[in-house]
Amino acid sequence: MTTVPAPDLSSLREQVLRLSESQRAEMASALLDSLRPPSNHRNAEELGREIAQRAEAYHRGELGTIGIDESLRQARDILARKRSS
Repeated sequence: MTTVPAPDLSSLREQVLRLSESQRAEMASALLDSLRPPSNHRNAEELGREIAQRAEAYHRGELGTIGIDESLRQARDILARKRSS
């Protein structure tokens, strides 16, 4: 991505606020996406496909479940490992 000289923020804000509501929403989404690390960004369509695949695998008996206590323990273990590394 090429960096261009930044325009005056006040002027830019005024221009953006003159956009339609849907254009402002699109702009806000693009700005938020630009702040997320690419490796953690997953779009809703991709996430929806993964959820559907996992649900189908569960119903076919290929995936099991774990209880909330075990799930929380695993999450805490992962966080602890990340903090210590």
